[in-house]
Amino acid sequence: MRVISNYLQIALRILWRHKLMMNTIRFSILASLLSISLLALAVAVSAEAPVEYQVHFTAEDMAIDGRANEKSWSLAPLIKMVDRAYPSGKTLSPSITTVQALWSEQGLLVLFLCKDEDILATFTERDNRGFYKDDDVELFLDPDMDGTSYVQLAINALNTKMDVLRREPQWTDGGMPAFYDWDSGTESAVVVSGSLEDRTDRDESWTVELLFPWSSMSQATLNVLVSEGYGIDVLGGRSIPPKMGDKWKANLIRFDHGDKEGAGVLSTWSPFPDGDGAFISNNCVHYSTYWGVLVFVE
Repeated sequence: MRVISNYLQIALRILWRHKLMMNTIRFSILASLLSISLLALAVAVSAEAPVEYQVHFTAEDMAIDGRANEKSWSLAPLIKMVDRAYPSGKTLSPSITTVQALWSEQGLLVLFLCKDEDILATFTERDNRGFYKDDDVELFLDPDMDGTSYVQLAINALNTKMDVLRREPQWTDGGMPAFYDWDSGTESAVVVSGSLEDRTDRDESWTVELLFPWSSMSQATLNVLVSEGYGIDVLGGRSIPPKMGDKWKANLIRFDHGDKEGAGVLSTWSPFPDGDGAFISNNCVHYSTYWGVLVFVE
């Protein structure tokens, strides 16, 4: 909008200089045309394209150990997430999160590095509904980009997982069916530089490395879900594994609770509309309208 304001100021100066040289009718016509042009510009600026990330293919043998020692990780583009849930630039947490992603014949690889001076995690039960109360990282995937069925995968600092197939954002129309019994078969490892649940010391960071296998979304697996009455098909006819150039809607998020239990600060890759923390953390993250796009490349 700052760009629009600059254009407006320039245009008004031009009009003022020439006003005395034009009759009233010509001035009115020019002013009308200027207003239409500015309106079109405003629409173009506000309709921002979603953020994209190029996921490069790797044939390297990747050990899922949380260490990221393989050369492929050094070549993967880096995403920096710092309170990206707030596009206004409002900063709530000093904790920095970086993410990288790759893909292989086996699955989608994601590496989170979470700076954190006080690492908190207690849940050891898989698929616990209160997962967001721990320090955790999450991956959302909508392969067919239709805004309905999608995957939610969460991993906390104890390497406890929650993997869910959802039919639609769960706060729509009072909540839609979600399949928690689905096991994605995700392989993951967490390395903590510091200590868990010890608030007398200062921690450094925790790292999550994961492999989300393509086999978890094979058509045979999804057909079983449909036959059991869940009607969840996240692929929508898309290829598994993806093909070069394929695009999936996705988002990457992190909850950092700092020294406050139950009041985590949310960072994301793709930003959401401004709002308070509760609105964003409990609602917007499930709407793929605000997600970015993964592009599978060589």
